[in-house]
Amino acid sequence: MNKKEDHKIYRRINRNIDQRIIQGIKQILNTRIRHGGIRSVALLLVMVLVTGCSLPSPQEQETMEDVPDKEQQHPVNYKVPISVPNILVDQNGYEMKSTKTALFRGENLQKTFEVIDADSGETVYTGDIITRGIDEKTGEYISYGAFSELEKVGTYYIQTAVIGQSYRFVIEENMYTDLIYKMETALSENRDKVDIADETSGGWNTDSGRNKNVTVGCTVAQTLLLTNEFYPEIMTDDVGTVDSGNQIPDILDEVKYEMDWLLKMQNPKTGGVYAGITRGKLQPESVEATADFASAMALFYYNYVYYDKAYAQRCLQMAERAWKYLQVNATTDTALAQYNAAAQLFKATYNVTYHTYIKEHYDAVYHEEDNKWNRELYGDVAYLTTVRKVDTNICKMLMDKWMDKAEDIVEESKKNSYFVIEDTNEEMLSEMLCLSVIDHVITNHEYVTVLEGHLHYFMGRNTDAVCYIEEYGKVYPSRNHKQEALTKQSQQTATLLFMLSEIITEDTEEFGE
Repeated sequence: MNKKEDHKIYRRINRNIDQRIIQGIKQILNTRIRHGGIRSVALLLVMVLVTGCSLPSPQEQETMEDVPDKEQQHPVNYKVPISVPNILVDQNGYEMKSTKTALFRGENLQKTFEVIDADSGETVYTGDIITRGIDEKTGEYISYGAFSELEKVGTYYIQTAVIGQSYRFVIEENMYTDLIYKMETALSENRDKVDIADETSGGWNTDSGRNKNVTVGCTVAQTLLLTNEFYPEIMTDDVGTVDSGNQIPDILDEVKYEMDWLLKMQNPKTGGVYAGITRGKLQPESVEATADFASAMALFYYNYVYYDKAYAQRCLQMAERAWKYLQVNATTDTALAQYNAAAQLFKATYNVTYHTYIKEHYDAVYHEEDNKWNRELYGDVAYLTTVRKVDTNICKMLMDKWMDKAEDIVEESKKNSYFVIEDTNEEMLSEMLCLSVIDHVITNHEYVTVLEGHLHYFMGRNTDAVCYIEEYGKVYPSRNHKQEALTKQSQQTATLLFMLSEIITEDTEEFGE
C-alpha cells in the first residue's frame, strides 16, 4: 500500500475524531509512514472509532484530560467521557433458573448474540436479538436478547458485532443470599456510634449530617418489621452483626437499637414525641412524629413480644400514650399517619377503640398521597393481617385498591424499554414495596418478573450502566451522579431488603428449592 492511499485512510479518520486528539495521532502516523505498515495502524484506529473494542474497558477507564494543543493560546481541558457498554446486564448476575435478558443499544446489529464463558473463552449460548425500536425518552435504539435457558453455574459476558461486549456477570444458585446479608449489615452502619451516653445518643443517623429524624427512623423500622413478619425463614440470627448469635433475628436486633432511642424521644409528661435531633439539638414535639412513633412501637411489640415480653409491653404502653396525645392534638394534615397508628394498635391489642377509629376514617384517607412514607400501605396491611374479626367490606375495598395499584405498576413497567416504571430510585423502590406486598398475598408470576426487572435495573441494566448497590457491580454512582447508591439511604436499603426477600421466596416456591 502506497503513501497516497495511506493518507486517504487518514483523512477519513480525521473527519470522525476531535481535532485536538488528532494531533497525537498525526505523530504516530507520520512515524509509521516513514517506516511502512500504515495500513494496520489505520485499520486499528478505525476499529477503535467504530466499535470501541480497543478502548480501555468501562470498568477500568476513568475520566481523562487531554494534553492542550501547543498551538492554542489558552490551554483547554478536554474530558473524554467514560466508556459505557452498549450491552447491558445485571452486573451482579442471575439466579440459575431465573429469567435472564440482556439489553442492546444500537442500530443495524447482527441478528444473534453470544454468551461467552469468561474462563474458557468458549461460546456457550447463542440467542436471537429482538428489536424493540427507538426509546422516545432516551433516544436509544433498543433491542433485547434472552438467555434464560443457560443455567450452568459460571462467569460470563455477552458479545455481538458492532457494539462489542457486556460487563462480566455470574450465574449461580442462591444468588441473593449474600445480598440479603449486605443489606442488613449496611443498616447497622447507620448507627450513631458516639460514645457519650446522653438523652440524644443512640439510634440511626438518618442523613449524612448525623441528624436523627423520628419519622424517617419509624418508617425504616416499620419496613424492617414487616420484612421480619412476612419472611421469618429468611431473617436469621447469623448475618454477622454485633448482635448475631443471641437467638433473636438480627433484623429485630437492629430495630431494637432504634427503639431504644425512640423511647428517649417521647416526652414523659405529655406523651408527645420530639421530631428528632438536628445539629445536636432536640426538636419540638410533632404530631406527625408522635403518630409515626405509635405505629412503629405497636408493630415492634407484635414482632418482639416472643423474644422479650417485658420490653415489648413497654413499647406498646408508650404507643398507647402517644395515641392519647394524638386525640388531643390531631390535625387533618396527619390523617394518614394517625390511620396507620390506629391500624397498628388494633392489630397489636384488638382494642375496639382503634377499630372504631379505622371504620370512621379509612374512607377519608383513601385518596391521600403519601408514597414517601408508605403509611397507607403499612396501615392497610396491618388491618388486612389482623387475626381477629374485621370488617369484610373494608378488607375488600383495601384489596381491590392494592390489586389495581399492582396492575398499574405492571402496565407502566411494560411500556418502559428498561422494564421499570419511570421515576427516581426512591419512588421506584416505594412502588416495588407495594408490588412485593401484593405478590406476597396473591402470588403472581408476572409481579415477581417485574420485581426482578427492577432489581436488574438497580444492578446495572440501566441507561448509565451503573450498579446502585456498592461492592456488587463494576461501576458505582460517582459523587456527582444524579442518584446515590441505595445503601446510602436507610429507607431504600430496607425496602430493597423486603423486595429481595419476596423474590427469593417466590423463586424458591416456583422451582421447589
